[in-house]
Amino acid sequence: MTSWGMSGRGWSSEVFTSQFRELQATSLCLSRDGRQGLLASRRHLAVLDMEEPGEIARKVARSSRWEVGGAGWNPHAQFSSTIALCCNDQLELYTCTASGDLSQSQSVRGHTRQVTSLHWSCSEPSLLASAGLDGATHVWDIRDPRRPCQTFNTIVGAGHVRWSRDGQFLATAHEGDVKLWDARSARDEASPGSPGPLSCVSVHMSRVHSVDWSLAHPDTLVTASSDCTVKFHSVTRAKQVQTSSSQPSLTTSCLRLRDRVQVSCSRHWFLLPLIFWPISLNPPSVIKKLLFQHLLG
Repeated sequence: MTSWGMSGRGWSSEVFTSQFRELQATSLCLSRDGRQGLLASRRHLAVLDMEEPGEIARKVARSSRWEVGGAGWNPHAQFSSTIALCCNDQLELYTCTASGDLSQSQSVRGHTRQVTSLHWSCSEPSLLASAGLDGATHVWDIRDPRRPCQTFNTIVGAGHVRWSRDGQFLATAHEGDVKLWDARSARDEASPGSPGPLSCVSVHMSRVHSVDWSLAHPDTLVTASSDCTVKFHSVTRAKQVQTSSSQPSLTTSCLRLRDRVQVSCSRHWFLLPLIFWPISLNPPSVIKKLLFQHLLG
């Protein structure tokens, strides 16, 4: 794992490199304040102190037949100790204290096939969205996760799901398409007579690996695909998705917009790099910083 430190508002040239090959981790997430990190694998969960990222603060054994497909740390103060993992067809909720103590609180079942993506709501602290290959995108309230509080059904399973910053929309990726859903009312594409997604647009020639929303421009979507492009899209007043520009990308997956930078994350089996562009270059033309390179296996 490689990271660049921050000095005030600028980037320092100090580089830290850490490798945890014995973990064989497949997912990484950071706490709300960035002070803790979690590496998740089939056999272990490891809590990192990001002030001293070269050492594992706490490691907990985890027994499962399945790898962890994704991880997310709740970004809100109310549930800042809650972590969600997706593993095969279920979600696992953990509680992590400030001292690094980790314990499983709940196991949530609602999908019939593999869960491919999860994302915490940006506006409602207790809401968690999960997307699966069964064609269902569920919204869970972790205060009562016995059943989803909303479900959006499609024929083709979703590979990625992201809340809009205001909580009004959910964006899901289906092969080369992106669908926009009204997160404030349940929609079912498969049921006759029931309204489908607000918008469905074919945005890439190959599979879309990642979708995310801009912090600076709430109506702007970013997608990354295995066709080696990053594309910017805008949501119109008519709630339709329109592609505004595209840029070649060295990576093919996860996009996250944090503060003034955009993060792109590849899902190659042997590394997990995060690459930054300044949002001021919207669309960006130059890759600015490489934040993490996590070596797996």
